[in-house]
Amino acid sequence: MKRFIVALMFTALFSGQAFALSCMRPNAFWSAKHLNDQEDDFIVFKGSLTLEEPIDGPGYENPPKPKKTIGQTEGINLLTGEPFNERIAVQQHCYGPWCGTSSNKVIQDRLIYIRKQGENYSIELNPCGGVIFAQLKAEEEEKLIQCIKEKSCERPEPNYN
Repeated sequence: MKRFIVALMFTALFSGQAFALSCMRPNAFWSAKHLNDQEDDFIVFKGSLTLEEPIDGPGYENPPKPKKTIGQTEGINLLTGEPFNERIAVQQHCYGPWCGTSSNKVIQDRLIYIRKQGENYSIELNPCGGVIFAQLKAEEEEKLIQCIKEKSCERPEPNYN
Protein backbone atom coordinates (compact mmCIF):
# COMPACT_ATOMS: atom_id res chain seq x y z
CA MET A 1 0.00 0.00 0.00
CA LYS A 2 2.84 2.34 0.90
CA ARG A 3 4.45 1.77 -2.53
CA PHE A 4 1.14 2.50 -4.23
CA ILE A 5 0.79 5.85 -2.43
CA VAL A 6 4.40 6.80 -3.22
CA ALA A 7 3.88 5.87 -6.89
CA LEU A 8 0.65 7.88 -7.00
CA MET A 9 2.34 10.94 -5.47
CA PHE A 10 5.28 10.62 -7.86
CA THR A 11 2.88 10.45 -10.83
CA ALA A 12 0.90 13.46 -9.59
CA LEU A 13 4.04 15.55 -9.07
CA PHE A 14 5.82 14.78 -12.32
CA SER A 15 3.11 14.15 -14.89
CA GLY A 16 1.64 17.67 -14.88
CA GLN A 17 3.89 19.16 -17.52
CA ALA A 18 3.77 16.07 -19.68
CA PHE A 19 0.02 16.48 -20.13
CA ALA A 20 -0.38 20.25 -19.77
CA LEU A 21 0.01 21.38 -23.39
CA SER A 22 -3.00 20.56 -25.50
CA CYS A 23 -3.28 22.09 -28.97
CA MET A 24 -5.94 21.69 -31.62
CA ARG A 25 -4.07 20.92 -34.83
CA PRO A 26 -4.26 24.12 -36.91
CA ASN A 27 -4.84 24.23 -40.63
CA ALA A 28 -4.39 27.03 -43.17
CA PHE A 29 -8.10 27.97 -43.13
CA TRP A 30 -8.42 28.12 -39.34
CA SER A 31 -5.24 30.20 -39.12
CA ALA A 32 -6.51 32.58 -41.82
CA LYS A 33 -9.74 33.07 -39.84
CA HIS A 34 -7.71 33.75 -36.69
CA LEU A 35 -5.42 36.20 -38.50
CA ASN A 36 -8.36 37.98 -40.16
CA ASP A 37 -9.62 38.73 -36.64
CA GLN A 38 -6.31 40.45 -35.74
CA GLU A 39 -5.62 44.15 -36.25
CA ASP A 40 -2.28 43.61 -38.01
CA ASP A 41 -2.04 42.95 -41.72
CA PHE A 42 -0.52 39.73 -42.96
CA ILE A 43 0.98 38.31 -46.13
CA VAL A 44 0.06 34.85 -47.38
CA PHE A 45 3.45 33.72 -48.63
CA LYS A 46 4.19 30.73 -50.81
CA GLY A 47 7.80 29.68 -51.25
CA SER A 48 10.92 29.13 -49.18
CA LEU A 49 12.27 30.74 -46.03
CA THR A 50 15.98 30.61 -45.21
CA LEU A 51 16.86 31.27 -41.56
CA GLU A 52 20.18 32.74 -40.47
CA GLU A 53 20.07 30.30 -37.54
CA PRO A 54 17.77 27.35 -36.99
CA ILE A 55 15.45 27.74 -34.02
CA ASP A 56 15.61 24.57 -32.01
CA GLY A 57 14.10 23.61 -28.67
CA PRO A 58 15.07 25.34 -25.44
CA GLY A 59 17.12 22.43 -24.15
CA TYR A 60 17.03 22.22 -20.38
CA GLU A 61 16.63 25.92 -19.59
CA ASN A 62 13.83 26.48 -17.12
CA PRO A 63 12.13 28.75 -17.86
CA PRO A 64 13.11 28.60 -21.54
CA LYS A 65 14.57 31.69 -23.17
CA PRO A 66 12.82 32.27 -26.52
CA LYS A 67 15.15 32.75 -29.48
CA LYS A 68 15.11 35.19 -32.40
CA THR A 69 16.63 35.10 -35.84
CA ILE A 70 16.24 36.67 -39.27
CA GLY A 71 14.87 34.87 -42.30
CA GLN A 72 14.96 35.61 -46.03
CA THR A 73 11.88 34.77 -48.10
CA GLU A 74 11.91 33.71 -51.73
CA GLY A 75 8.52 33.27 -53.35
CA ILE A 76 5.24 35.07 -53.95
CA ASN A 77 2.51 36.87 -52.04
CA LEU A 78 -0.53 34.71 -52.83
CA LEU A 79 -2.98 37.56 -52.31
CA THR A 80 -1.35 39.81 -54.91
CA GLY A 81 0.59 37.35 -57.08
CA GLU A 82 3.63 39.63 -56.69
CA PRO A 83 7.12 38.33 -55.86
CA PHE A 84 7.85 38.50 -52.14
CA ASN A 85 11.56 38.40 -51.34
CA GLU A 86 12.01 40.12 -47.99
CA ARG A 87 13.96 39.81 -44.76
CA ILE A 88 11.67 38.90 -41.86
CA ALA A 89 12.07 38.61 -38.11
CA VAL A 90 11.45 35.11 -36.74
CA GLN A 91 10.51 34.96 -33.05
CA GLN A 92 10.19 31.79 -31.01
CA HIS A 93 7.35 31.70 -28.48
CA CYS A 94 7.11 29.33 -25.54
CA TYR A 95 4.12 28.09 -23.57
CA GLY A 96 5.65 26.92 -20.33
CA PRO A 97 8.47 24.51 -21.23
CA TRP A 98 7.22 23.98 -24.83
CA CYS A 99 8.58 26.20 -27.60
CA GLY A 100 8.00 26.54 -31.33
CA THR A 101 10.90 25.19 -33.35
CA SER A 102 12.34 24.96 -36.82
CA SER A 103 15.36 22.71 -36.79
CA ASN A 104 15.85 23.25 -40.52
CA LYS A 105 17.70 26.31 -41.69
CA VAL A 106 15.82 26.22 -45.01
CA ILE A 107 12.04 25.78 -44.93
CA GLN A 108 11.06 24.91 -48.51
CA ASP A 109 7.82 24.82 -50.45
CA ARG A 110 5.59 26.14 -47.70
CA LEU A 111 2.60 28.37 -47.17
CA ILE A 112 3.53 30.88 -44.46
CA TYR A 113 1.48 33.61 -42.83
CA ILE A 114 3.76 36.61 -42.33
CA ARG A 115 2.70 39.52 -40.11
CA LYS A 116 3.19 43.02 -41.59
CA GLN A 117 3.60 45.89 -39.17
CA GLY A 118 4.47 49.09 -41.02
CA GLU A 119 7.50 48.23 -43.13
CA ASN A 120 8.46 45.25 -40.95
CA TYR A 121 7.62 41.58 -41.47
CA SER A 122 7.67 38.81 -38.87
CA ILE A 123 6.49 35.34 -37.96
CA GLU A 124 6.03 33.80 -34.54
CA LEU A 125 6.88 30.15 -34.04
CA ASN A 126 4.85 28.69 -31.19
CA PRO A 127 4.56 25.07 -30.05
CA CYS A 128 1.00 24.74 -31.37
CA GLY A 129 1.89 25.80 -34.92
CA GLY A 130 -0.41 27.90 -37.04
CA VAL A 131 1.76 29.99 -39.37
CA ILE A 132 3.69 27.46 -41.52
CA PHE A 133 1.90 24.84 -43.59
CA ALA A 134 2.59 22.45 -46.42
CA GLN A 135 1.55 23.97 -49.74
CA LEU A 136 -2.09 23.45 -50.64
CA LYS A 137 -3.59 21.88 -53.73
CA ALA A 138 -4.53 24.45 -56.40
CA GLU A 139 -8.29 24.32 -55.64
CA GLU A 140 -7.65 24.65 -51.87
CA GLU A 141 -5.32 27.58 -52.53
CA GLU A 142 -8.06 29.34 -54.54
CA LYS A 143 -10.60 28.76 -51.74
CA LEU A 144 -8.11 30.10 -49.19
CA ILE A 145 -7.42 33.28 -51.18
CA GLN A 146 -11.15 33.85 -51.63
CA CYS A 147 -12.02 33.33 -47.97
CA ILE A 148 -9.21 35.65 -46.84
CA LYS A 149 -10.29 38.42 -49.18
CA GLU A 150 -13.94 37.99 -48.14
CA LYS A 151 -13.02 37.45 -44.46
CA SER A 152 -15.16 34.32 -44.48
CA CYS A 153 -12.69 31.57 -43.59
CA GLU A 154 -13.96 28.66 -41.52
CA ARG A 155 -12.23 25.52 -40.37
CA PRO A 156 -13.22 22.85 -42.92
CA GLU A 157 -14.42 19.46 -41.77
CA PRO A 158 -11.67 16.85 -41.86
CA ASN A 159 -11.63 14.57 -44.88
CA TYR A 160 -10.68 11.08 -43.75
CA ASN A 161 -11.04 9.45 -47.18
